Amino acid sequence: INMNGQSYVGGYYLGSECYIPAKNYMTPPELSQGYAFQRQWLYYKAWGRLLYNPETPDETFIAACQARFGESGETLFEALKLGSRMPLRLATFFMGNWDFALYSEGFLSHYAEEKTRGLITVNDLISRDPMDPDYLSIPEYVEMTGAGEPVPDGKLSPLDLADMFIGDGVQAIELLSNLPEDQSREFEVELADARAWAYLSLYFGNKLKAAVAIHSYRVKGNANDKKEAVNFISVAAGNWDKLVEVTTPVYTVMPLGQIHRYQGLPKDDKRNFHWKLIQPLVHEEVQAIMLNK
Repeated sequence: INMNGQSYVGGYYLGSECYIPAKNYMTPPELSQGYAFQRQWLYYKAWGRLLYNPETPDETFIAACQARFGESGETLFEALKLGSRMPLRLATFFMGNWDFALYSEGFLSHYAEEKTRGLITVNDLISRDPMDPDYLSIPEYVEMTGAGEPVPDGKLSPLDLADMFIGDGVQAIELLSNLPEDQSREFEVELADARAWAYLSLYFGNKLKAAVAIHSYRVKGNANDKKEAVNFISVAAGNWDKLVEVTTPVYTVMPLGQIHRYQGLPKDDKRNFHWKLIQPLVHEEVQAIMLNK
């Protein structure tokens, strides 16, 4: 916000072109919390306060979480903060270049090779350039390490990025494991959100490691690299299974404009999204990596 606060900036448009935060259609009726903007209260509070004053400290939002959830509020905030790095880093590593082309929450992209629902595959991670020039692409990194060259100062390698994702995910899950679950319905939903971001972070981290390993195998032919790729993509699939487990009780199958363009879906299913609908594709990719496809 500070970087985009020059004198010629008159303000921000905040929100989606195709989403109206009115009816809460994302949450099952028994867990419904009124309108969608009430369900997403922390999103609006964070943007509202930070756009007004970019120097607003974390303590402001921690206090808001504690006002709703008592002592558990600070831990919940810290876990959400860790998980919220995932969509930003995905958009930085996998160049979307326009809003409609990337749906980070679902690990989907219009540019993905998988055209049914747009799941970003390891092949997509290998072939698409990062948006930030300080991020090394997978081919650049494999070529560099194959030649025995060190990662240049100021550059971030795919494996270092993967470790950042995995570190955030593990830390968030550990924080959340210490929280009591028999609290309010609202807390149950927030807890599921925080866990979902953590498992998405773990999924991306392990999948990124699988992508580096399988590209190394294709370039150098080392069987150990393929073994590593199969191992990492299998772990990533397990992370997705946990993502489905935590989101199924608190999210309905939702209409999603970003996927209406994908081909091959049943007619009555073309606009619907849920992580469980992506789950078969996640496990199919494990088989594809085993066959080096």
